[in-house]
Amino acid sequence: MLKQKTFLSIIIFLPSIVFNYFTLSLIDFDHNLSFFTTISIIFINFLNFIVVLFFYFFGLKKTIFLSANFLILFTLSDYLVLKIVNLKAIQIYDKKLGWVLNKNINTKLKQFTEKGLLYDVNYKTSKIKGFREYEDNKIYEKSIFVIGDSYTAGPFASNEKMYYSVAKNILKKKNVFFNWYVAGGGGYGTLQELIILKDNIKLIKPSILIHQFCENDFENNYFELESQSILKNQYLIRPFLKDNKIKFPKNKEARLFRFLYKNSFFFKKVDQILTNQKFMKYNGYYKVKPNDVFLNKAGITTEKLIREIRNNIGKDTKYISTNCSTENKKKLLMWKNYIEKANGLSFISPIEKVEIAQKNGLDVFHEDGKHLNEMGNKIYGEELGKKLLEILN
Repeated sequence: MLKQKTFLSIIIFLPSIVFNYFTLSLIDFDHNLSFFTTISIIFINFLNFIVVLFFYFFGLKKTIFLSANFLILFTLSDYLVLKIVNLKAIQIYDKKLGWVLNKNINTKLKQFTEKGLLYDVNYKTSKIKGFREYEDNKIYEKSIFVIGDSYTAGPFASNEKMYYSVAKNILKKKNVFFNWYVAGGGGYGTLQELIILKDNIKLIKPSILIHQFCENDFENNYFELESQSILKNQYLIRPFLKDNKIKFPKNKEARLFRFLYKNSFFFKKVDQILTNQKFMKYNGYYKVKPNDVFLNKAGITTEKLIREIRNNIGKDTKYISTNCSTENKKKLLMWKNYIEKANGLSFISPIEKVEIAQKNGLDVFHEDGKHLNEMGNKIYGEELGKKLLEILN
C-alpha cells in the first residue's frame, strides 16, 4: 500500500517535472527568465507539491475534489484578472477586428532609443474605441483621417510628438486648419484599417485620408503568408479577405486560440513569452524566408483592399499613403503602384528623410530598430507636413 501511494505520488508530481523541463529548456534558452515566468514556476511547483502531500495523507477522492475546486477557482481568477488588466491595456480583443485600441487610456511609459537613450512616453487614446485621436466637436470645416498600424497607434512616442501631430502643427503655422482623427492598431493589416474606415467615414467625412502603410502589411493581408510567421496572436485572430468576403480562420486551433486569448490572462502571458522566445531564436518573425508566390498573391489582395479604400472615401477626398521603410524595393514598388492606380498619392520622402538621418548618425528609431522614436517622428512629420502644404497649394 505504501509503495502504491509513493508511486502515485510521483505520477501526480509529473506536471511539475514536465513544466520545469518546458520552461527551463525552451523558454530559458538565454538563462534569463522573466519575473512572471519565475513566479509561475515557483507557484506551480509549490501547488503540485501541496497536491501530492494532500493525496499522500487524505487519499485520491479528496485530492480529486480539492483539485477540481482549485481548477474552478483558478479559471475564475484568471478570467477576472484579464478583465482588470484590460481596463488599462492599450489594445484589447475585439470580435470584429481581432483587437482594437482601448478607449480612455492615459499611461506613462519608459522607452529606449536604438542607441540606448531613455525617454518618457505619455501615451493616450480617445474616448472612442479604435482611435488614438478623435475630435469630439468639429471645430473646422474640413477633416483629416489618419489610419495605420503600430507606426501610428503604437506607444513609441507621446501623442503630441507623433508624426501626425508634427504635421498638424506645420499646417497650423501656415493657417491651415483641419479636424484630425487618428485610428489603427499595432499589427494591423489593410483590411482592419478598411473596416475602421467604413465604420466611421460617414461621420468624419474627411477631405484628406492619410493611409500609413508598412511593408509587412502584405503579410498581414494574406493568411497563407502570415501563417508562416511565429505570430499566432495575429494570424489566428485577425480577419482576412478571402473570396471577396471577410473571414476569420476557422480551423480548430484558431477557434481554441481565439477563445483562450479572449478569456485567459495566463494564456495570453504564456503566448507572449513563447513569441518573444521564438523571435530571439529566429532573429525575426519568420523561421524561413516568406514564400514569393504567396507574396504575389498577397499583393493581389492588398490591391483589392486599397481600391476598396478609395471607393469608400469617394473621388473628392484626397487619398495619401506614406510608407515606413524603403528596404524591400519590390514591396515598395508594389505599394506605390497600387496607390497610384487608385488615384492616390504615394509619399516616400518622409521615411527617406528618416533613413538619411540615420545614415548620418542621428538616433531616430526605437530600440527595436523599426519604429520611430521622438526624433524620428519629428523628421517624418515635418516632411509629411511639407508635402501636405504642397498638395493643398
